Amino acid sequence: MTELDQVQVRVRRLELANARLSVLLTLVVLVTTAIVLMGSTGPQKSVLEAQQFVLKDSAGQERGSLFATESSWGLVLYNRDSSKAAAFFVSDNGNSAMLNDRKGNSRIMAYANDKESNLAMFDVDTHQTKVEVKNNPEGAAIAFRDGNGVDRIGMGLSSAGGVVTINDANSTTRTVLDANLGLATFDPKGSFVWGAGFDRFSKEEQQAMRKVIEDSMRGAGAPKIP
Repeated sequence: MTELDQVQVRVRRLELANARLSVLLTLVVLVTTAIVLMGSTGPQKSVLEAQQFVLKDSAGQERGSLFATESSWGLVLYNRDSSKAAAFFVSDNGNSAMLNDRKGNSRIMAYANDKESNLAMFDVDTHQTKVEVKNNPEGAAIAFRDGNGVDRIGMGLSSAGGVVTINDANSTTRTVLDANLGLATFDPKGSFVWGAGFDRFSKEEQQAMRKVIEDSMRGAGAPKIP
């Protein structure tokens, strides 16, 4: 082997050694980078914590809000014109839900706590409560009202029995169907007019019964929401 051949062999050996060193250094850099990245990222959290989250559409318009304070927490959603569309609230005093129309006017509201539950529906034009249902330990009742909020039809149920009343526009009870008294009618002033089976009694008995019924109606009136 000539001297030139020996030099070429040494060069090839040196090149091979440099290639191996380059591969080793690359592996060291990759491993080091991975360790640094893992250390900086830390464990991934599956829970996001905040006192309020705001929901926005693609145009940046607020569409809702999820919130929590010390006294209450819930969800509020908005219509396209930013009026309130729906809301759900929870608190220590009770829980409630509300549904509005596209203009933000109240349409349905529900409420419940440890002592009672209530459902109300509102008139489209006057926004007065038109239908109300309520339930508590004393009994249950439902009231139908006109656009002015005057009770027109009432139905109640308690331990004393059931009763249905029909009122005029002045809220004067005109007809009563009672589990104990039966069917009775009244004039615009609220005075007793007629009752089922009333005709079979004498005039003196009718007079006495009339007074009892009128006193009873003045004391009770239309069945109120318990």
